Amino acid sequence: MKLILLSLWRSQRQSYWFIPGLMSLLAAGLVIGMLWLDAFLVQLGYSNASLLPINDAHGARTMLSTIAGSSITVAGVVFSITISVLANASSQFGPRLLPNFMNKKGTQFVMGGFLGTFIYSLLLLSQIQSGSEEYAMPQYALLLGLLLGISSFVLLIYFIHHVAMFLHVPRILNDVYIDLRNTLEDCFPDKDSDVEMPQDVPDSGEHKTGIMAERPGYLQAIDYDELLAIATRTDICLEVKVLPGVFLLPHHVLVSFSAHQLVDENTRAQIRTTFLLGDERTSFQDPEFAVDQIAEIAIRALSPGINDPFTAINCIDKLAAAAAFLAERRAAAVCLYDAGKKLRLQRTFYDYAGILNKAFHPVRQHAAGTHIIYVRLLNVMEKLAELSLPQTYRITLNDIARITYEDAMHQVESAADKEELEKRFAGFGRA
Repeated sequence: MKLILLSLWRSQRQSYWFIPGLMSLLAAGLVIGMLWLDAFLVQLGYSNASLLPINDAHGARTMLSTIAGSSITVAGVVFSITISVLANASSQFGPRLLPNFMNKKGTQFVMGGFLGTFIYSLLLLSQIQSGSEEYAMPQYALLLGLLLGISSFVLLIYFIHHVAMFLHVPRILNDVYIDLRNTLEDCFPDKDSDVEMPQDVPDSGEHKTGIMAERPGYLQAIDYDELLAIATRTDICLEVKVLPGVFLLPHHVLVSFSAHQLVDENTRAQIRTTFLLGDERTSFQDPEFAVDQIAEIAIRALSPGINDPFTAINCIDKLAAAAAFLAERRAAAVCLYDAGKKLRLQRTFYDYAGILNKAFHPVRQHAAGTHIIYVRLLNVMEKLAELSLPQTYRITLNDIARITYEDAMHQVESAADKEELEKRFAGFGRA
C-alpha cells in the first residue's frame, strides 16, 4: 500500500496539471479572501478609500473583462508553444525524455499563473454589482486583479526565456544527471554508512516455490523493508528474483521460498503489494533507466541523420560524472537479516558492473568509427582509473577500456588516429 500511495503522489505531483490546478484553486480562494477584506475595511470606515481611479461598476467590469480575456488567450498560446517544443524534443532526444520536459516546474507555474489570473478575474467579475449607490467597489480586490494581470505578462517574458533554454543540451543532460545521481544515492549506500556489505547468496539446495506476477508490466519499485517485515513476521526466508526496471510477463516469478514453508493466501497477497508494476519504466528505483536516457541522447547524436558527436561527448562526460559518484558508494547488500541476525531476504540487486556496462558500451557500439568518441571514452576512463576504486569496479572498468580500445583500433583507419588511441590506452594503463 505504501508503494501505491507513493506512486500516486509522484504521478500527481509530476503531472502537468497539478501546479496549474493548485494555482487555480488559490485564485478562487483569493477572490473570497479579498472580498472579505474589502467588506471588513468598509466596516472600519475605509469605504471612501480609493486605490484605483475606478468607482463605477462599468469601469471595473471593463478592466476585469480585459484581463480575463487576454490571460486565457495567452494561456492558449503558451500551451501551443509547449506542445510544439515537446514534439521537437521527442524527435531530437527521444520520447522517453518527454516526462522530464513535462515535469518542468517553470512551464507549469507559467500556465498556472495565466489560468489563476483568468479565474480570479472571472470570479471577481461575477461579484461586481451595478445599479446600487450604496455599493462600494472592492478596491483591494480590483487592485490585486490589476497586479495579477501585470505579473502574468511578466511571466510571459520568463516563459520565452525558459523555452529558449528548454532544448539546451547541457541543461537537459544536467537534469537527467541529477535524477540519475539521486537514484544512485538511494540504491547504493554511502561507504561510511553502517549498511552491511553484500554477501554471496547462499544456495540451500531445497526445492523452491514462488509467487508470480498476475499481469504484464514494468516493475517500477519493490518495498524491501515491507518484504523483510513480512518475512520476519511469518518466519520465512524470501528470495527476490527480479529487479526494478525489468518487464514482467504473466506468471513471471517475483519471489521464491522453500517449498516446505507454509505461506497462506493472505501473506501471498501482502507480498504481491510490495511489487509496484506500471506501464512504463521510471527512475524511482531503476538507475539504469536514467543511464539509458543519457545513452539514448548520445546514440541519437551519433546517428547519420543528426551526426552531432559533440552532443555525444557531453553525454559521455555526464556518464563519467555519474560513474565517479558511483565509485564513492558501496554496493548494496544482497542478504537482509532480521533483528536476531537471521537471514530473511535474499535479492538480486544493481552492482557496479551493470551500471558501468550500461553507461559506456552502448555509446561505444554506436560510435561507428568516430575517432573523437573513442578518444573521449578512453580519456574519461583514465580519469576514473585515477580514483580510489573498489576491486570489482576496477575490473569492470579495465574490461570496458580494453574492449573500447580494441574496437577503436579495428574501426579507425588513420595511422595518426591509431597512434593517439594507443597513447590514451597506455595512459589508462598507467592510471
